[in-house]
Amino acid sequence: MTNRTRAVWGGCFVLLGGAICGFPDRDWVRAASRSLIPGTEQESIDAARVGRALDDERERILQHNEIKRYLGAELVAGRISLAEAVEGFLAADEGCPKSLAVLRNMFPGRSDRERAARNVITWARCGGEPQPDLITRLEAEFRSLFPAD
Repeated sequence: MTNRTRAVWGGCFVLLGGAICGFPDRDWVRAASRSLIPGTEQESIDAARVGRALDDERERILQHNEIKRYLGAELVAGRISLAEAVEGFLAADEGCPKSLAVLRNMFPGRSDRERAARNVITWARCGGEPQPDLITRLEAEFRSLFPAD
């Protein structure tokens, strides 16, 4: 293994570790990447752009998940109905084509609304202690929203 290859792998591990643990200072990341991975100034600028884009995407995903956690908690507490939670989930997914693609691949249904209802019920099932009464209520609401043909 050449020194350059070791430097590249070392840089990848440092940056991966930072991504997992969180870097306190982005300037440190830039300095580390310049010292560990030799390259041109343009490559550094391009890497910084990619880093900012990834930071923006991460923030969007965190907000998206926070909205779903909030809606799930409201649903479990009985403050909103399944239909309201479904509308909230779909609104959160609206700006994210990847989320809609995942929804369409993971949940059966005749419409995105029906798939989202199944997604909401899955979130409710996975949210802590099993609550048979909650699942019974949600399944009844599901049947009234999406009657079988």
